[in-house]
Amino acid sequence: MSAPRTLRFDTEKEVIAEIGRLRVGYGKTGKWTLAQICWHVGLPIEKHLNPPEPMDLQPTPEQEAKKKGFVDYIVTHRSAPPGVREAPPQFIPPDTAGEADVDRYIALLDKMAKYPHPKVMMGPVGPVTIQEFRLCNVFHAAHHLAFLLPTNSRRELQFSNTSELKSDIQKLRKTPHKQLGNWSLAKTCWHLETAIRLRMVPGPFPPNTPEQNATRPRLEEILSSGQLPSGIQAPDPAVPPADAADASIDTLLATIDRFDSYKEPFAPHRIFGNLTDAEVRKLNLIHCAHHLSYLVPQS
Repeated sequence: MSAPRTLRFDTEKEVIAEIGRLRVGYGKTGKWTLAQICWHVGLPIEKHLNPPEPMDLQPTPEQEAKKKGFVDYIVTHRSAPPGVREAPPQFIPPDTAGEADVDRYIALLDKMAKYPHPKVMMGPVGPVTIQEFRLCNVFHAAHHLAFLLPTNSRRELQFSNTSELKSDIQKLRKTPHKQLGNWSLAKTCWHLETAIRLRMVPGPFPPNTPEQNATRPRLEEILSSGQLPSGIQAPDPAVPPADAADASIDTLLATIDRFDSYKEPFAPHRIFGNLTDAEVRKLNLIHCAHHLSYLVPQS
C-alpha cells in the first residue's frame, strides 16, 4: 500500500471540497472507507458541539492539563500529540457505514462553521474556544482523509464569461473525454439548458420567501468561491431523460446566446429567490462549470 498524502485544511469548506473529490473515486492506503472515516470524524462534532454551562466556563486544573497536552498541541503543531495512536472502541466505525454517513458529516461541518457561541464544552478537555474546536476537527479530518487517494479527479473549472463556457462545450463535443459522474455531455447540456431557460420566463415574480432570504449567506459564499457545494439535488423537471440526444448540445448553445442578449428581469431561483442581473449571470457560470467539470478531456 502507498503512503498517505500530506493534507491540511484550515476551514470546513476545504474539507467538504475534498470529500466531493473523493466521492468521485479513490483508493485506500488504510483500512477505512470514505464513509467510515466520515462516521468517525463526525462523532466528536456530534458529541461535543454544545456551549458550556455557566458553571463549566472555568476549567479545572485537570482540564487545563488535558487541553494543553491535546488541543493546544494540535493547534500549534497540526499533528497528533505524542502517544495518540489508536481510536477507542466506541470510535471505531461500523462496516455498514454508507453514503448517509458522508452526508451527515457534511451537515455537521456546516453546523460547526455556523456555530454561534464562543465556547464549546469538549468533554474531559473542558471548555475551548470555537476556533480551537474547529481547528482540531479539520485537522482530524485531514489526518484520516489523507489515507484516501483520489483516482478520478474532476476538473478545476471556472468560466469568466459565456464565450469560455461555449468553447468548453465545443471542445468536449469534439474531444474524447472521461465521464466521472452519472450524466453524459448530452444529459449535462439538457440539464443546463433547462436551468438557463427557466431563468428567462416572463414575470411578474413573487417576493422572496423567508426561507429564500435565509439562504443569502450561502449564496454569497458560492458567488465568492465560485464553487457549488456538494449534495444539491436537481429538481425533477431538471433531471435529464435517459435518452437525451446530442441535439441537446446545440439547444444549450442557442439558449446561451439568448441568455446573453436577455434584457428582462430574470425569474427567481428556486433556492435563492430574486437575484440581481449580475448575480444570475455569475451563478449560471458557476452552475455550468460545476456540471461540466465531471467531463474530463483525455487529450
